[in-house]
Amino acid sequence: MFNLIRLELKRFNMKNKIMVAAICNLCIFALLCLIFFAEKAEGKTAFENYNLIVTIIMSIINVTFLIYASVLIAKLIISEYKNKTITLLFTYPINRKKLLISKLIIIGVFTFISIILSSIFLCTSMYIILVITKTITFKVTSSIITKQIIVILISALTNSCISMIPIYFGMRKKSTVATIVSAFLIACFLYSNNGGFTLSSIIIIPIIMMFIGIFVVYMTFRNIENEDVIV
Repeated sequence: MFNLIRLELKRFNMKNKIMVAAICNLCIFALLCLIFFAEKAEGKTAFENYNLIVTIIMSIINVTFLIYASVLIAKLIISEYKNKTITLLFTYPINRKKLLISKLIIIGVFTFISIILSSIFLCTSMYIILVITKTITFKVTSSIITKQIIVILISALTNSCISMIPIYFGMRKKSTVATIVSAFLIACFLYSNNGGFTLSSIIIIPIIMMFIGIFVVYMTFRNIENEDVIV
């Protein structure tokens, strides 16, 4: 399995994926700055406390990388089925299930790390902006930081598993569009804001969705050894 993961990493083009993730972070940062300075120009406070900052940032990050993970799934798995390029890999004496799982592990770990690093970067950046502009109205203590780190880790873990759900829809029709659209709908379901409330704020819902993601992967690939590659 580790050898498969190492081989797939060479095909993954990590440098390109990291660059896209960095661009996503810059876009999110620009959006947050726009919100902050627009509210400041009107004499309002966009981020009243650190919890609010983390909540807003985490919601945007989770939506972004949930959809980005679906794009990676569509490109690395679904499109290979659609274009039949995966049949070449299946001609080698390699367990199909292990091959596909290795791809998902890479995508899942990449999503997990991206969410953590993005959260730290954006939360820290916004805090620095608040300090520089002297608009900070709260004090960040070690207990708050510890709590938020735990929140970020849990969020990264749950969302890296939730991002696997779209593979079910993509594999049914071998459709990259269905994969990405399903991820968008899941993101809307979990992170649509209704008066400051999102379903993702109920911790049990992301956890349930996480296990659904794991179950979907199992159900999708359990009989893959006995299936032909059909487009």
